[in-house]
Amino acid sequence: MKSKSATSLVAVCLAWLMPVCLSGPGGSVWWVNSATAAIVTFEDVGDGLPFDGFYNGGPSNNSDGWSSGGVQFENTFTDFGGGFTGWEGWAYSTVRDIVTAGFANQYAAYSASGTDAGFGSGNSRTYALAFPGSQRNNNGSVLSFATTVAVESIDVTNTTYALLGLRDGNDGGAGFVAQFQDGDFFRLSITGFDGAAGSGNPTGSVDVELANYGGAGADDNQIIDDWVNVDLSGLGQVRSLRFSLDSNVVDTFDGIAFLNTPSYVAIDNLSFSIVPEPSGLGLAMVGWAMFCRRRSKRAA
Repeated sequence: MKSKSATSLVAVCLAWLMPVCLSGPGGSVWWVNSATAAIVTFEDVGDGLPFDGFYNGGPSNNSDGWSSGGVQFENTFTDFGGGFTGWEGWAYSTVRDIVTAGFANQYAAYSASGTDAGFGSGNSRTYALAFPGSQRNNNGSVLSFATTVAVESIDVTNTTYALLGLRDGNDGGAGFVAQFQDGDFFRLSITGFDGAAGSGNPTGSVDVELANYGGAGADDNQIIDDWVNVDLSGLGQVRSLRFSLDSNVVDTFDGIAFLNTPSYVAIDNLSFSIVPEPSGLGLAMVGWAMFCRRRSKRAA
């Protein structure tokens, strides 16, 4: 008969080996220990910004992107000369402004619960912004992980520029953005890929209705005006995520459709768990099981 100490030791070993099981490619089994969980909060990059500041890849031509929490965010900044610049991809920001309409306030997340402490999720200081460009069906804003991960969730909200534009038709007097009518929508699609930089095979997609005026009358109008948590676990194991924006409110120039709604979305608290290589983890599990068995025999 085994002693109580031997039984306790085996129980401890089993508890340590009790992870979350995920289905891998080809039906293989992958195991993720909860100790590998990580959350990208953007505070590591935001520490270098003053309040109400932002980074969009500038001030000079740049296509290297930037990283936060070990995740790479694609970004392209272009200096056209004459004081004209442009960017696409990802930016990060500490801007606190849900009042100012228009393009000049493109770096502000709309957080109805925001305070002087911050307009990020949970009143944090820093958040990120996706701007994939205004052309419909573009390549999206892409982020890549250093290795395969099991993505879990993310917090999202509209930007002030987009929300005031589609809700009130207010784009700071520019006159380009149309107020939403019944039947209009503004949608975020988050797609997972098993390769870096949006390459390889898609693993799934999650849609978020940033605004949906599907029914008749104002009572049916839905618009995200504060941070909401989005479950991404259905995307499974990924190396990269693509964030795409779409709307039925478009303008067409030379046969090319462009979103009339400002094509921005704010994100925060990207949560994921690193997926260990099956072979390496299997060896570790076998080794630990043998160790536990030896210790249990000695304690018996």
